[in-house]
Amino acid sequence: MRANWIELIRAETPLWLVCGGVSVLLLLNYPAWSAVPWVIYSLGQLVQMARFLSGRPPWPMGVWPIIWHRWQHHQQRTTDKLKQNYRRIRQLNRMLAVLPQGVVELDEAGNIVWFNPAAESLLGLCEADRGKPVQHLVRVPEFIRWLEQDDTSPLKVVMPQMQLKVLRFQRRPLKGGALLLVEDISREHDLWQVRRDFVANASHELRTPVTVFRGYLETLLSMEALKPWQTPLRHMSEQADRMHLIIEDLLTLSVIEQAQGDGNERTVSLQQLFPMLEEEARQLSRGQHHLHFTVQDDVGLRGEPTLLRSIFANLISNAVRYTPEGGEIRVSWRLNANGEGVFEVKDTGIGIPREHLPRLTERFYRVDKARSREKGGTGLGLAIVKHALEYHQGRLEVESTPRIGSTFRAIFPLQRIVTEVS
Repeated sequence: MRANWIELIRAETPLWLVCGGVSVLLLLNYPAWSAVPWVIYSLGQLVQMARFLSGRPPWPMGVWPIIWHRWQHHQQRTTDKLKQNYRRIRQLNRMLAVLPQGVVELDEAGNIVWFNPAAESLLGLCEADRGKPVQHLVRVPEFIRWLEQDDTSPLKVVMPQMQLKVLRFQRRPLKGGALLLVEDISREHDLWQVRRDFVANASHELRTPVTVFRGYLETLLSMEALKPWQTPLRHMSEQADRMHLIIEDLLTLSVIEQAQGDGNERTVSLQQLFPMLEEEARQLSRGQHHLHFTVQDDVGLRGEPTLLRSIFANLISNAVRYTPEGGEIRVSWRLNANGEGVFEVKDTGIGIPREHLPRLTERFYRVDKARSREKGGTGLGLAIVKHALEYHQGRLEVESTPRIGSTFRAIFPLQRIVTEVS
């Protein structure tokens, strides 16, 4: 502010010298004193005109200097903020430019507003594509359905026009549109396929020898001459049975992972399915638990019957295994506020510590390995549940407190619910 005043004084010095000289001459001539105000006013107007012609603001008078300098200070602060925001925007653009993940901004109608270089490379976009609907540029049926359903869950797409490149899409809502995230997972997908094929092939190869082994053990257990060997033979038979269950679960996982919705889907009535699930649970429990089965909403569920049965059976089986004798297990089916189907299994079992919850659906992951083997678990049940739910675009939610109990919810999306069941 002080610098502005100094600059102003320097700029107006010649005019003020003239004003001062004229004033002195008038003062020396007493009769001309009456003309002093007029001369000063005229010179002031001349100063204002000179400042106007030079492009500088008029000379402030009265309270105007305060207002003027406050306004000038506010303008300087605004300019500094604009420069700072501009620097931040440039920095953000530089960061987005080096991201390996593609970023596409969409408006409310799904038209492309902006994209970074990674999205340009992954999707083959160019500047001329701005303003065009993204589904016109990514012509994959499942991607178009995913966009139309406003689904926020990740979508994996094999791009046939891009040498079978595998892309993963994610959508994040924005005010006035959405942000589309694109990632190339081709290498990850290839490694997953190699692992899947190996597990499937190994399981198939092991199935026959294990079956033969179990058959011979059953024969040996029934022979009177081998009664002294009954105990070790029975232990061998139990382990062979356990290996058989693991192989069957691995094969089930392999089938689920390769399932592509090949026309085996149909509408399953939960009202009709629940009595069968309850009967199986009571056989597994052997009267040791208090079981309650409830269907609150009589609607159908569209899906692959074998996979749906696997989801329900595994969740109920886990509850029975890990709930002590005399405990309570409640199984229910209902619709939530969003119209999604919820299959819920709530028990008063041993519970699961919080740190183990994120890894529950990993293959062969066990919270208590000794107890799991003792109860006959393979460590694959929840992995099967997870993959079977993903096939149906569903999700698994888990709540658990040690020594109080657990709640498992298999949630199915609205498009899987059928209100009219024949």
